[in-house]
Amino acid sequence: MWLVGCLIDHQFQDLDNITSLFAMEIQFLENKSILLTGAAGFLAKGNVMEKELFKVVREKYGAKLNSFMEEKVCVLSGDITCDWLGLKISILEELFEKLDFVINLAATTDLDERTIDSFVVGFGIGRLTCYPGDPQNIIDIIPADMVANAMMVSMASHVDKTTHLILHVGSSSSNPAPYHRVRDNIVHFFTEQPWLRKDGTPVVVRSPTQLPTRVAARIYMELLYFIPIRILGIVNAASFRYFDRIYLDLSKKANFLMRLVDLFSPYLFFNRIFDDTSAEKLRNTAKEMSGDIENEILNFDPRSINWDDYLMHTHIPGLVKYSFRR
Repeated sequence: MWLVGCLIDHQFQDLDNITSLFAMEIQFLENKSILLTGAAGFLAKGNVMEKELFKVVREKYGAKLNSFMEEKVCVLSGDITCDWLGLKISILEELFEKLDFVINLAATTDLDERTIDSFVVGFGIGRLTCYPGDPQNIIDIIPADMVANAMMVSMASHVDKTTHLILHVGSSSSNPAPYHRVRDNIVHFFTEQPWLRKDGTPVVVRSPTQLPTRVAARIYMELLYFIPIRILGIVNAASFRYFDRIYLDLSKKANFLMRLVDLFSPYLFFNRIFDDTSAEKLRNTAKEMSGDIENEILNFDPRSINWDDYLMHTHIPGLVKYSFRR
């Protein structure tokens, strides 16, 4: 889903207590037509719906918010993987004429294709008993709200500039999170707060087997899953599918793990870190423009994150609340 519209107009010029960077952003966005792709995704929601600026809109219009949104926003159903973005040519031509700029946040939202979250879910519900990947590798993770903050700051700080700038907003260089540290927090969380099945019984988790290489992962899968599955398949067929439930459950676990290994092998066994020099320069520029107080409001400095606290009290609880299903 895409959003096209303009939420900023002259009515916001009289707002009090708007800090300098917010003021620049409002001035920059005033009466502009914006195409926001991926509007149904979590990053777009963090970039628009949850920001203080949008909260001001809700407070200002109250019950009239829906009519205001209908006047300012047009929803389009598109797909950036399709020809012509999945839109009719007539709509594209109209967009080309009216748009001032595009914010592209379109991405896959399949949980199986989202960073470490697949491992968190798999382990928490008892389907994952091992962790493939070098435990000493650094995982490049960053909270979505920091990505949204970085986008907003970069927009405000590059008003009237034509410089092409590529920012990598990550943590592996400035505040490394070793794979084993992330793994230990996941184990710790579900040991203390186990997931409950439909019948109310807790999922008992144990420290997972670490598979530091691709070869180790393949051997583990062969010995623990594939050979038993082949044997069980023969026995199940001979017994008129008496062991069907066990066979299907074991096959599901094996397929889930193999999917994770195939999807994440380039990252799980990747012993490099990403340079975030450009993001650090942007942080320094924002600090010079607005000072420490506003820098905290639009914070995207990974050095401010305590990974143990963030994983235990923010990220994993959020996944359990919004992504786990019984």
